[in-house]
Amino acid sequence: MALGPDIYRRLLRPLLFGLPPETAQKAAELALKRPLIWRLLAAASPADDPRLRTELCGRPLSNAVGLAAGCDKNCEMLPALKTLGFGYLT
Repeated sequence: MALGPDIYRRLLRPLLFGLPPETAQKAAELALKRPLIWRLLAAASPADDPRLRTELCGRPLSNAVGLAAGCDKNCEMLPALKTLGFGYLT
């Protein structure tokens, strides 16, 4: 197992899941607003798999998993959210 996923599973996940919801959301927003992190991750691990491609109302999507409106009301985290592999963001 790679070091990165193991660190997440053993250290970061329990830490983040132990936070109050509002604090966890603020921590996620802070991390998602750091574009360098997400550019490096996108270069290392592309999320686009041709088997998952689909269409919605004639528009091509990389996959059918979308993120609902309200998560990023001010559109400050769109590049990071796109890098996470969502097929669409509303």
